[in-house]
Amino acid sequence: MQLQDTVAIVTGGNGGLGQRICHALAKGGSHIVVVYTQSREAARAVASELQQTGVRAEAMACDVANPQQVDQLVSQVLDTFGRLDILVNDAAYNKWIPFNDLEALTYEEWQKIST
Repeated sequence: MQLQDTVAIVTGGNGGLGQRICHALAKGGSHIVVVYTQSREAARAVASELQQTGVRAEAMACDVANPQQVDQLVSQVLDTFGRLDILVNDAAYNKWIPFNDLEALTYEEWQKIST
């Protein structure tokens, strides 16, 4: 697959696996949008690292569970990069609950985890 000059959105791009995906795509020549929900500085740091490889990279905020924010993200990517070629859905939400206390998992938390 030819990645040179493609534009990739990587949701959760500032997390462990997300960073590795971003770096692999950048190594192939993709320009990267590092999507984050809360960790702005971490996402900016990843984007900065990627820029040092010679690709364009930007950190952009988006709660992927919110359709309006997703639409805004796509518009922002198109405005910034002029195209969109690749989407990597690596965003995740986790909450540790002890196995012997699974009833502590509320319906709202279940909805966040399962969507």
